[in-house]
Amino acid sequence: GISTFYPVERGMIVTSKYWSEQPLCQQAFALSGIDQVASTLKEATSQTPFLEMLACDGGCINGPVANRDIPLANKKRAATIYTEERLKESELFVPEKEFIDMVSEKGYGIINTKQPFSERNFFHKYPDSEIKRVLAKLGKETKEDELNCGGCGYSTCRDMAIAYLDGMAEEEMCVTKMRKEAQSKVDGLIQTIPMGVVIVDSNLQIADCNLKFLELFGDMDPSILDESLLAMIKSLPLERFVTFHDVFKEQFFVDKPGQYRVHFKDKFLRMTFFFVNKKRLIGALFEDVTTPTVKRETVVKRAEDVIQKSLATVQQIASLLGENAAETEIMLNGLIEAFSVHSDDTGDGFSIDKQQDLT
Repeated sequence: GISTFYPVERGMIVTSKYWSEQPLCQQAFALSGIDQVASTLKEATSQTPFLEMLACDGGCINGPVANRDIPLANKKRAATIYTEERLKESELFVPEKEFIDMVSEKGYGIINTKQPFSERNFFHKYPDSEIKRVLAKLGKETKEDELNCGGCGYSTCRDMAIAYLDGMAEEEMCVTKMRKEAQSKVDGLIQTIPMGVVIVDSNLQIADCNLKFLELFGDMDPSILDESLLAMIKSLPLERFVTFHDVFKEQFFVDKPGQYRVHFKDKFLRMTFFFVNKKRLIGALFEDVTTPTVKRETVVKRAEDVIQKSLATVQQIASLLGENAAETEIMLNGLIEAFSVHSDDTGDGFSIDKQQDLT
């Protein structure tokens, strides 16, 4: 019935037994919107009348998942029409008068318990030193750190600190603190991983990298490589470090990240791409596989020697061996092809074999 009007501002008062028939009630007032509620509570006293306080402007009908394209007045009108239609129904729940009187008289006693009591005082004042201690715990060392973003649900970082002291908030509610911690963990992982790592944006500018990447592609004296260089590298174009930057660009347009083989200068590298934040960023891992690749080249070289030494013999007894000689040569050539790491033979440079398994 009338209770369906509850999600509209003043709905709690309208549906109450005490004030529903008093259009000019002095004992109950409705407030909506965080600013109105906060300003009223700051001046509230024990003599303050009943306050119907709703965080959302206009009531729950204008909550966070409500359609913002519909004006608030239209929402209120729709709620009113719906309530009127419900009141016309023949079967409405109406509590017994005796029950209402008993609830009014006994209050919480109806469930054999006392009214909840909290040791916390809403108006409790904390010394500035305590508030600053909590702010420091939240990573707010200076006034500039207090972003007052509202992500925790409180208007300011200071309000959040007071709520924490009241036991009404937790550290994890601070969005900026959690973001910094997450970034710190990612940075720690990137810097300690034993492979070169680089992450770029859609403009192919470096968003992050580690010292191993600079060691591989930075063309710098190893003695000057330290973490102080990383801040200087960020936002630089990737092409300053690698000439095959176009391969990174391609990754923004594929469904699955690719794996490539790179021959860069005197090293053989396995380059594995990964997506970050739904392909807003592209990352690559560079694993040095020079040692196993050199072993492969040794196998290839020995196979080639076998072929060269056998050619003379094959020619001399070709009439005897016939097809068997040809098949032997084909098998050896296949072995060479399978184990070869193709190179442009230009010394310094690179070559890329897409989707090659180097294991």
